[in-house]
Amino acid sequence: NQPATITKQQAPLKQNANGKNKTKSPYLKAFLIVGGVLLAAIVMIFLFFGFLIIIGSSESDSDVEKDNSKYNYDELIVEDMIPMAEDGDLGAMYYLGTAYLEGTNGAQADSKKAIYWFDKAVAEGDIDSMQILSELYYFHEYGVECNYAKVVELGHMILEQDSNDADTMFMIGACYYKGGYGVEQDYEEAFEWYLQAANLGHLDSMLNVALCYQYGIGVEQNDSKFAEWQRKYEEAGGTY
Repeated sequence: NQPATITKQQAPLKQNANGKNKTKSPYLKAFLIVGGVLLAAIVMIFLFFGFLIIIGSSESDSDVEKDNSKYNYDELIVEDMIPMAEDGDLGAMYYLGTAYLEGTNGAQADSKKAIYWFDKAVAEGDIDSMQILSELYYFHEYGVECNYAKVVELGHMILEQDSNDADTMFMIGACYYKGGYGVEQDYEEAFEWYLQAANLGHLDSMLNVALCYQYGIGVEQNDSKFAEWQRKYEEAGGTY
């Protein structure tokens, strides 16, 4: 009798010395390869986002330091701040302006020197110095001469950085309303600036818009518009 033929399906797998199968399933190999790739990808993603978080934190700290820089000079005297300002330190320029304006930090009050340093800071785009100078020229305090032309000029610069600065709009309008000091009186221009500020909720501008409509100043007289703005003014807390 011929021995029965053993088919491939019937043949036992070869075993190693430990009795375990020597060959591995192709599905297991594929699973291990794909798993390894996925694990490597996950690790790379974590490393990438960790790197971004570190950079973001560093930039955030830098921004905070930059934003608060001009408030780190309170204990410095003028002699310390001058070389810093001359080297381009914007905070030092600003503080020199306030020091000379008020006679603090070892400085003798000197409005000309104050304006000099505020002007330097303005040239570097410092909006705080723009606002201080604008108020000095408008209210002509600390011995600074009134200059409406400067108020208007600085006002436009301020609004380039902060288009919703209603106080600045009001001051520009007031310069055109009063006229003089380098600005030609223009009621229509004044009304337009008052109206912009009033639409942003500026109380004094609301009152001025109401009065302009009541008396026809810079705009056609209009009783209904007067009543409308009088109501808005009173609702905002004003007393007519």
